[in-house]
Amino acid sequence: MWLSAVVLLFVTACGGGSSVPDAAAEAEVKPPGTLVKPGTLTVAADFQGPPFDYVENGKQRGFDVEFDKAVAELMGLRLNAVDARFASLVPGLEAGRYDAVVSVLYITQERAKVIDLVPYAQTGSGFLVRNNNGFQPKAAEELCGRKVAVLAGGFEERMATGKLTADCRGKGQPLEVKSFPSDVEATKDVADGRADVFFTNHSIVLYRAEKLPELNLVVSNPAPLFPVPAGIGVRKDRPEVKRAFEEAIAKLRASGELRTLLNKYGLQEPDQELVSRALAGPLY
Repeated sequence: MWLSAVVLLFVTACGGGSSVPDAAAEAEVKPPGTLVKPGTLTVAADFQGPPFDYVENGKQRGFDVEFDKAVAELMGLRLNAVDARFASLVPGLEAGRYDAVVSVLYITQERAKVIDLVPYAQTGSGFLVRNNNGFQPKAAEELCGRKVAVLAGGFEERMATGKLTADCRGKGQPLEVKSFPSDVEATKDVADGRADVFFTNHSIVLYRAEKLPELNLVVSNPAPLFPVPAGIGVRKDRPEVKRAFEEAIAKLRASGELRTLLNKYGLQEPDQELVSRALAGPLY
């Protein structure tokens, strides 16, 4: 009897007899059985990319942060959002340092060969220009003959230095492409009149125009160009993580919370046909 009492006290002290509810047991979405840290959803993002992932006044903010919090809550898990540079996100995931990468990763055939991608948003490209210079492009071909600022290594840089450069040269209107390591520097180049347009992600240019009204910059194309689906990166040997994210997205979609969040950041629901095309090869 004495031994039974000791065992009962031990189990109760460890939580077996506690009246405190188990958050994971009460979750709306069953959490993955294996996590980097038990009870915690560990995700990685590059927090140098507002409005998707950034730090303001010491707090993590942005579309992905709000999305991650909603997903973790549905799974009954704590959230640990890790800041890592973009180039290291997928290698870090493969090395087992994170449960997932949530950093508006474009869905591509190359990425899908090494990780699974769960579609959750769709974005595109935009033009940031000075409001008072008369140049308000709506399509990529209107950039011919202009000085175009882009982000180094980005989708728009590949477009500008590849197909767009060839098309403009064929028209006898070569463009000058200026690559920058950050959107802050590219934005300043346009504001100072050294570039005619900043050609980059549509949500980024919307954010810059809103946050820096003193620069008198506007986004000249109302709808995103060159739409591209984005996915949550998970390891191929972690199907439970992929399943949990898919179920959480379905819950957020059914409640309308996902639509509200996408609208807030100028994003759209992923088009499944576009996802299939992206997985099959280059979209543009």
